[in-house]
Amino acid sequence: MNERKLSGRLDDAAALQREKTSGHWTDEQLIAHLYGVGPEDGHLSACAECRSRLSAMETRREQVAAGAEEVPSEYLIAQRRRIYAALSERGNVWSRWNLRRWAPASAAALALAASLFFYGEQRRAQEHQNAISDAQLAQEVSQLAQGSEAPQTAPLEGLFVE
Repeated sequence: MNERKLSGRLDDAAALQREKTSGHWTDEQLIAHLYGVGPEDGHLSACAECRSRLSAMETRREQVAAGAEEVPSEYLIAQRRRIYAALSERGNVWSRWNLRRWAPASAAALALAASLFFYGEQRRAQEHQNAISDAQLAQEVSQLAQGSEAPQTAPLEGLFVE
């Protein structure tokens, strides 16, 4: 970023140096003179090119200030006709809601709702399948309490019996 700023400043400095060596005022100096804050060194009285550039700037400033750039009446007439045509159209409900704009978003929302519904149903079914009833739990706990050994270790103890 700093390289761009430096490069831009070097380009500006080079352009300013060319202006100074050519003896002509820069655009900034001409604009400053146009607003009454520029240099008064008599250069404009001696340089026809800078006077013509300043004259072009003054003419453009006067045009903008006077509003010389009027909009053609044909354009305004055509614009008014388009507005009246749009206002007089009585579209149905779907065209006013701009169905084409909302269709993709509606389809995405519907797909998301359906996937959440099916995910919930699948999860409930899996929880029901994995659920242990109170009776089964009580039976397993009593079997563990009656036997001194866990059922998984019984086959290993059979290897060590003498």
